[in-house]
Amino acid sequence: MTSDGSDATSCLDFSFCNLTECADLEGEEPREEGKKTIKRTEDGKFICRNLKLNNNSITELSSLKPSLELLLADPYMLTWLDLSFNAMTKIDPVILDLHELKIFYLHGNSISEIKEVDKLAGLPLLQKLTLHGNPVEKVKNYKCYVLCRIPTLKNFDMSSITKNDRRNMGIMSNLQCVTRGMKKKPAQD
Repeated sequence: MTSDGSDATSCLDFSFCNLTECADLEGEEPREEGKKTIKRTEDGKFICRNLKLNNNSITELSSLKPSLELLLADPYMLTWLDLSFNAMTKIDPVILDLHELKIFYLHGNSISEIKEVDKLAGLPLLQKLTLHGNPVEKVKNYKCYVLCRIPTLKNFDMSSITKNDRRNMGIMSNLQCVTRGMKKKPAQD
């Protein structure tokens, strides 16, 4: 049990619910997780910090905030969010409102732009992230880029970050600084 009376391992599970947007959560009941019942407040909001929205057809998160506010007693204390196997092409900045987020699963989506990862640097507690199964993983130096942008990660794409990964990340950061600092030589006549 956590200090708020919730079970730290309990999870609101809305996976495989054919959701196309977060607003679809309204009126939807979470899947049962064994015999565990997730506690609720007097006004019916769930007391939970873990949310599974995986294996749906969610394309964007514009309705995430109002949906979380209707669903959870403490919506901005979410520590684990699973959005894997959806249809997202971008990382919505609304994620930055979840400043307690430690685990974020985004694998199996359609994110192709490496710059989308930059948004996650604003999550100060993020320790575990998955992006594999997105087109972005084909970008050269993908892993190093992500680790440079989010140095708080301890686990990336289901693998622990090693000392060697950190060393490579440092080398890559230094190389980027050097190449950015270089000026183009004037053309010789």
